[in-house]
Amino acid sequence: EALASTQLARRTLPIDRAAMCSDGGHAGTAVVEVAAAMPHGSDTHFRVGDRIRRLSVPHLLRGHRSEDGQGSCTSSSPPTSAGAAGSGLIGGSSSHALCLGPDAPPEGREFLLVPRAGPRGQPYWNPARVRAVIIVCGGLCPGLNTVIRELVITLYQYGCTEVWGVDGGFSGVVEPEHWIPLAPENVQHIRQQGGTILRSGRGNPPHVEMAAALRQRGVNQVFVIGGDGSQKGAMQIYDAAEAIGFSDLSVCGIPKTIDNDIALLDFTFGFHTAVAKASEVIMSAYVEASCNMGCISLVKLMGRHSGSIALHAAMASRHVSLCLIPEVDIDMDKCLKHIVELQESKRRGVVIVIAEGLGDTLLEACGADAGGNKRMPDAGLWLKSQIEERFADLGKPWSIKYFDPSYTIRTSEPNAFDSDYCSLLAENAVHGTMAGYTGFCVGRMDGNDVMLPSPEVANRTSRIVDICAADFTHVAHMTRQPPLGTTYAALPCDHCLPMAADTTGAINLATVQPEPLAIPELGDRFLTSEVVQTLSVDRVAGALAARAPGSGFVSPLQAFGHCSASFQASDSWFLRAPPPIYAGAQHKATEHPLQLLRAGPRLTLQWSPPQVKALIVINGSLCPGLNSIVRELVMMLNLYGCSDVHGVHGGFLGIAKPDEWLDITQGMVEEADLQRGSLLSVGQDDPPHLDMAELLMRTLVRESISHVYFIGGYGTHEGAMRLGEASTKLGYGISMCAIPSTIDSDLAFVDYASGHNTAVAKASKAIDDAYSEAHGCPNSVGVVKLGEHSGFLALRATLAARYVDLCIIPEMSVSMDKCINYIIESMSNKKRGVVVVIAEGLKDTLPLAGTNVGDVGLWFTAHLEEEFDRRQLPFRVNYSDQSSTIRAAHPDPIDSIYCACLAQHAVHGAMAGYTGFTVGRVSHHYVMLPIREVVSRGRGAVNIHGNSLARLMRTTHQSVDAAGAPSQGNMAARAKSEEQAGELAGSRVAVASLPVPSRQRLLPNPLCGRRAAACQGVQQRRYLGSPLFRACRGGVWAFLGALSAQQGLGSRSVGGALREPFRQLLPAAAPLPSLPPLRSRIVLSSSALRC
Repeated sequence: EALASTQLARRTLPIDRAAMCSDGGHAGTAVVEVAAAMPHGSDTHFRVGDRIRRLSVPHLLRGHRSEDGQGSCTSSSPPTSAGAAGSGLIGGSSSHALCLGPDAPPEGREFLLVPRAGPRGQPYWNPARVRAVIIVCGGLCPGLNTVIRELVITLYQYGCTEVWGVDGGFSGVVEPEHWIPLAPENVQHIRQQGGTILRSGRGNPPHVEMAAALRQRGVNQVFVIGGDGSQKGAMQIYDAAEAIGFSDLSVCGIPKTIDNDIALLDFTFGFHTAVAKASEVIMSAYVEASCNMGCISLVKLMGRHSGSIALHAAMASRHVSLCLIPEVDIDMDKCLKHIVELQESKRRGVVIVIAEGLGDTLLEACGADAGGNKRMPDAGLWLKSQIEERFADLGKPWSIKYFDPSYTIRTSEPNAFDSDYCSLLAENAVHGTMAGYTGFCVGRMDGNDVMLPSPEVANRTSRIVDICAADFTHVAHMTRQPPLGTTYAALPCDHCLPMAADTTGAINLATVQPEPLAIPELGDRFLTSEVVQTLSVDRVAGALAARAPGSGFVSPLQAFGHCSASFQASDSWFLRAPPPIYAGAQHKATEHPLQLLRAGPRLTLQWSPPQVKALIVINGSLCPGLNSIVRELVMMLNLYGCSDVHGVHGGFLGIAKPDEWLDITQGMVEEADLQRGSLLSVGQDDPPHLDMAELLMRTLVRESISHVYFIGGYGTHEGAMRLGEASTKLGYGISMCAIPSTIDSDLAFVDYASGHNTAVAKASKAIDDAYSEAHGCPNSVGVVKLGEHSGFLALRATLAARYVDLCIIPEMSVSMDKCINYIIESMSNKKRGVVVVIAEGLKDTLPLAGTNVGDVGLWFTAHLEEEFDRRQLPFRVNYSDQSSTIRAAHPDPIDSIYCACLAQHAVHGAMAGYTGFTVGRVSHHYVMLPIREVVSRGRGAVNIHGNSLARLMRTTHQSVDAAGAPSQGNMAARAKSEEQAGELAGSRVAVASLPVPSRQRLLPNPLCGRRAAACQGVQQRRYLGSPLFRACRGGVWAFLGALSAQQGLGSRSVGGALREPFRQLLPAAAPLPSLPPLRSRIVLSSSALRC
């Protein structure tokens, strides 16, 4: 029924085939222009004047070949685990990605057809003949050592054993004594170090001399790590090599800069770590300002021409009063006047964040450094003196605390996000050069990992912040700063993605009859597909709707005077192309391009802000960032003029108790984001059935609730959908929005849920602790349990930490005997210990019929120890389960920004009259999705044929024999167990499961209701020898009952999971008291304490 209600749009696009021509500015490109007009208001993706430009990356096979054939290789293949189902090889029909480009034709927009990055099936280079060199240029940046490490390890995985690092940047290329041999053993542990083991340098000798030096040393692969200037240098080395006849040379650039100012790319490595460290400094500045009377904290952050760090750090920290970036034309008189008003009006201190680049806009730069960069005066100290003079003239008491963390940020070690991203960039760089590509850069564009021709990156102006786009609007709403410039138009920049109100979404791109336009890189899945699926979002209608759709109130946000282009029209769409097809997968005909409704503020509202009464409900498990979402919801509603906001204790069932609702004010949540956990007690109820949903809906109507915001994971979305169905059945109009929040990030469509990145960071730290203990103690195996339902958390944490020998996730078909044999073999081969990561969701997919696994981590550990004892092996197991610690963690800056953006977009959508939707980021764009579509797809799962699983296999070096093949059967079992009829994302084809050995001696888990007599050996002594199990059985129940009554727990009867273990231990005649619901959390953090 949900799919039947989805609109399917069919469109035919007239294209002038004669318009396909060679673009003289870009060699090897082709341009397709849309020639015919489309109907006004149609939901097509392309408009008149739009053009598609194909970017071609140079390839040695298409250009020059070495005469001795050293570049030819037909026997080698990319490094994948033998027999692995998820090879991650890019298939031919999806080898390109369609990205929205920066250059606009006279009418319309430009789309770039860009080669995807990733492994190819046929290498160009013979690994035995490869000589690779790594060069680091420019300033320091978090993640440099991680990139160097992964370049070396990936090259060695291909079979390349001659890898060199150049000390001193480009200058060291011509000095042989600066060449350092690199091997996996001397880069294994540099990931956790800041800076770089290869000293960076600025400036360079003539490029012809560097090309000649590379040819003399027999180098055929060059990796240049640096900013925009370094990428120009890499391009010039490539051109110089061509000029001297040195044709067999693969040159790849890996862009790095904390400024995030590389053209075309979404972001560069090191940027997220820089934002995280900068936000920590801002929080220190906030403490100073709020704990001292009349205090102003001024923080200067790096950003030579771009204010990206200052902008995102202000979003992450939330407590910034004013953010000044070089992209805004600032009137200093207005700025100083606003600072005085802030000092007079704010109850706590004032925090001002300023970007380094203001030294070039407010002041005048003088001279340049060795890299050609302008030497700019210190804008922070200058602004500090201006503020001091203004306050002195007014005779006001003041105190200014000045913070400049620039070089502290640059030398930091990368966080989990950057660690994973650095590894991905390095792997893609090696995949590209080994496949024979040259003169290219790797990066992420429009949410796609791609290879870009070096001239496309090097010849463009540096990227700057678009003050008419969403990010600056988010900051303006958080700081509530007015326009401070003489004009508020965006500065000219060629990177900004159009955010105009008339942006439209998706099409069926077919040409005029009789044959479709052929762009083979995208195949017939996208450009010639018959349908594009439009996921429309319902509008409020019914008894409580304030206005009919199409008419409404003027948004009060327009009073801020910010760029009007930041507002979205009601028909503003975004197109998500189908995901890439990897080798070994079979394309499913049901995968169509998706047309999704863009999130963002609307010019007109359907609800009158003073009449809005909002309710916030949190359901499910704890998750990092819950308080951040609640805070931003309240702040954004107050910004609209809605002051009647309430919170529910206890999840869905708390809706039925309006007398216990919490009145939430702006002052109450002002510092809520500084607290961990949740301001509102989290309900852990199952989604309400339809009758209960109708009862809850009647309560909402009786209390005149107009907005309901649900925060949680898949179950919460299912409950929100049931309430929406009840609202439709009863004819009530309420705006209902769900905000994804789960550490598993297993919701369909969205890139990730809030809290997931924090969970990955904490989980990778737990893996590092387990690695330290396993390698610090003889004969140790570290076992870390992560996640809940899917394998996303375990997979991403493994990729971020890197020090894992075996990772087992629910998407794999697991053979315990093979796992144990692999662990024992690894312990025998390695000089130090072994680290194993398992996902909690394995308890739902392990092929153990009739066995109650319970806590899969404890079960796995016990089974492993039993096998060690049986084989008389001197191995010990150190088990770590920090699930509760992860769930209760404070959100990291990435999640803090994401939580704020999700909350703002949720309020924008609800105020505009949308209902039954969830907000999230899809392919790097914020969109609104119908909840029914998210729920109908079921829980998401790791793509068993995707690049992520292939990267996991390469990182851990585990083979199919270690844990079993990825299996469609496990996915089907999970869907059945969860009673979900929807398709599980990522399970593309059925792969034969490895047989489970007939001899499976399973150790009963005493925590799963087994009697004490069934337990044996060390497990019996460990679990049943505790004082709790030795205590008087009746006294245990009395104690639990008294404790629950003292804590004021509810009276719902859902405590069966806790009752069952004690039921097995009590005599049959002993009466079982009626207990309120209880839920246990076990925190095992011994490894973290010891390390």
